[in-house]
Amino acid sequence: QPAGYTPSAQDQGGNDATDSDIDPVMLMTPTETLTSGENNTTYDAGFFQPASIGDFVWNDLDGDGVQDAGEPGIPNVPVTLTGTTGDGTPVNLTTTTGPNGEYAFTNLEPGTYKVTFGQPAGYTPSAPNQGGDDTKDSDIDPVTLMTPNETLTSGENNTTYDAGFFQAAEIGNFVWDDLDGDGVQDLGEPGIPGVTVTLTGTTGDGSPVTLTTTTNGSGLYLFTGLEPGTYKLTFGTPAGGYILTAQDQGGNDATDSDAAPGTQMTVNEVLTAGESNLTYDAGFFKPASIGDFVWNDLDGDGVQDLGEPGIPNVPVTLTGTTGDGTPVNLTTTTGPNGEYSFTNLEPGTYKVTFGQPAGYTPSAPNQGGDDTKDSDIDPVTLMTPNETLTSGENNTTYDAGFFQAAEIGNFVWDD
Repeated sequence: QPAGYTPSAQDQGGNDATDSDIDPVMLMTPTETLTSGENNTTYDAGFFQPASIGDFVWNDLDGDGVQDAGEPGIPNVPVTLTGTTGDGTPVNLTTTTGPNGEYAFTNLEPGTYKVTFGQPAGYTPSAPNQGGDDTKDSDIDPVTLMTPNETLTSGENNTTYDAGFFQAAEIGNFVWDDLDGDGVQDLGEPGIPGVTVTLTGTTGDGSPVTLTTTTNGSGLYLFTGLEPGTYKLTFGTPAGGYILTAQDQGGNDATDSDAAPGTQMTVNEVLTAGESNLTYDAGFFKPASIGDFVWNDLDGDGVQDLGEPGIPNVPVTLTGTTGDGTPVNLTTTTGPNGEYSFTNLEPGTYKVTFGQPAGYTPSAPNQGGDDTKDSDIDPVTLMTPNETLTSGENNTTYDAGFFQAAEIGNFVWDD
């Protein structure tokens, strides 16, 4: 018996000239009676070297179907070898992967085999035959979890049969009404239901993905069961005149708004196997407005009385900062009836400054107990107090009363 070899099966194939004639245990042929002049060249002995097959079951963190540096093996995965030896003997062997995801079937007769893998709990098989390197790809059919048939020859050590699995990822979180317009989810700011959210991107193996969902009654959304890959999110505009709030405010990615004004898209996010990324949010606000009335306070009581007329063409300036800190400076003039308004404002903190009409004096502020009818300006600065406007607020209580000075008198005489 040659060192390292095993005797082949005896008397195979039906042709005595090409079969092996030795008993695999005794290594002896049967007794042959040679006759006078006989030349018998049919006594052959076949030997083979044992073959092996195996390699690796791994956690395909990026889902690309290729074993990348640092991607760990998955232990305790059942692996079954089935097939037939070269002489037709059926084979059925089972093992499990070791602590580093390794497995091997050794001491095999040459033959045709395939390998079937168990599916680890919580994992999905990677796409097969990616990357162009058979030593680094996944070789199993994603449905059957089987490799193709492999014919092993004498002495062959085939370590290219690998199986990649990944854990599904998820991404999502929250669309909210940013009441103060600061781009940060504050306590009590409500979610916005019914907003369309679209996920686009590619899996690690290059397959395109487009998925759509809508936010629930609390403003939450979630895309689950995703292959690792690179994705971005696009948010629809909620009904009701909403505008996207400023991006990446406040320094906390879990509570900021991640959609870019203009495109309403997030940046690309690389999801790894098993990742649950719940930091992708979008804040919206409704435009606010402020304004009302500049009037001729005929009786000088600081209260808008029936029949007291507005004063036209008075300069009015709005100054302040939006919730995200952007400075605002806007100017208008009162209309023919003394009315004015600043609309389409971001939530923020503002004050209004009025010009003083020629020949007029400001009325006393905050008279009468009805903020919709009083004068709100400081008589010296002609400014209102600061007002914080919230999302969608229409504040029509900022008025300015002015009166024209009167005079009385005449003459004392010696009649």
